[in-house]
Amino acid sequence: MTKRVLVLDTQVFMNLQLDFSHPQFDRLEELKKNQSFQIVIPRMVDLEVKQKLKNKIREIHNYLTRVQHFHKYFEVKPDALDDATNEALTDFECFKSRLNISIAEHESISCEDLVDLYNNMLPPFSERKKHEFPDAISLLSIDQVSCDFKDIISADGDWLSYYKADSKVRVFKSLPNYIDEKLREASEYISELKQKLLTPINYEHLLETIVDEFKMSYPIEINVNRVPQRVSQQDCINFRIKDINITEVKNEFFKTKGGYVFGKAETCFIELIFEFDVYIDLGRSEQVIDGKTIEVPHLKLITLDSNVSVYATLKNRAISSFGVESFYDLEWYIET
Repeated sequence: MTKRVLVLDTQVFMNLQLDFSHPQFDRLEELKKNQSFQIVIPRMVDLEVKQKLKNKIREIHNYLTRVQHFHKYFEVKPDALDDATNEALTDFECFKSRLNISIAEHESISCEDLVDLYNNMLPPFSERKKHEFPDAISLLSIDQVSCDFKDIISADGDWLSYYKADSKVRVFKSLPNYIDEKLREASEYISELKQKLLTPINYEHLLETIVDEFKMSYPIEINVNRVPQRVSQQDCINFRIKDINITEVKNEFFKTKGGYVFGKAETCFIELIFEFDVYIDLGRSEQVIDGKTIEVPHLKLITLDSNVSVYATLKNRAISSFGVESFYDLEWYIET
């Protein structure tokens, strides 16, 4: 199964004002429910976010304690700083737990790799930036994360330079940009998949599956002018698909440069409308043929439609099988 990882830099949290209930994080959580990826932050980022939380709380506390004439409006208790700091750090831990965020530890990174980056002035180091050891540690710890593809959110140009030659890594400048791109890719994939469903071989396979299940399903009811007809599924002919709507695709994995990679047993759920023709009996009349009076039925060929829920099993970007989940609207009322 393909594994994709999303890495968050400290700037992601700073851009959202260290607000762990920000709507963009809600969007990320919703995206994570529908697409399979693991969120990772380097240990250095984890420590930086905690330190920035502490600094921000201390800054606000210091301001409140300095402005003496406003004390009557605020109750600043002696332990208010510690309480606020602990509450902010708890919020951060709850946020990581809610999104199931993993930490990329740096204990196992090689000192030789770190020195090599520094001595050769490779990103994140340069002649003007010789003190980028925290970023270097973060980048090397990210390299230790085992996965097939990485998406990284960082506006740091050094991070972009570090990964520019890696075809299995994409760098996004902000969380909103990342979410919008993933939703666009998903939308493009749905359109691509719908086109695959309409190719002749898949269309015939899908239609055959629907017809076979339809003819073995519960009895249908056709009422003409409120009179039930003696019609069964076996009397229905000329089946065709009228409309296809893909409602959900589970376990899709996106590859760099617009391609897609699938693991095993990915499933696409489809709601569609299918049509068929059937003869209905409008009554009988007597006719004389060769001197004999016989009853002649008056039949009319009509078109009916129904809704069906279908699932398709995907393998290696191809549709490998179909199955019918349920039929709807197997009862029709016709006035002539």
